[in-house]
Amino acid sequence: MDMNIILPSITDIPPMPVFTPPTPDTNVLANNYIQLYYPIWKQLNIMRSGTAAQKKMMDTFITSVQAWANGVTPKEPDLQKIKPI
Repeated sequence: MDMNIILPSITDIPPMPVFTPPTPDTNVLANNYIQLYYPIWKQLNIMRSGTAAQKKMMDTFITSVQAWANGVTPKEPDLQKIKPI
């Protein structure tokens, strides 16, 4: 029985792949931005018992953020310009 173990040489081992962190998805950015101004609990409270003006303001903001996310080339600085009014 042969007890010799043949190990691969350094040149036989492929290099480790370079880790590239994932870039945030546009929809994730949009979701996080909406929740910055309107966390889920606040959205629910406004939908349930908010005034018409509060509902319209929230709806306009969320619709604007969705339009940004669905744009051809959404850029994060443009997202930052969207504010609830």
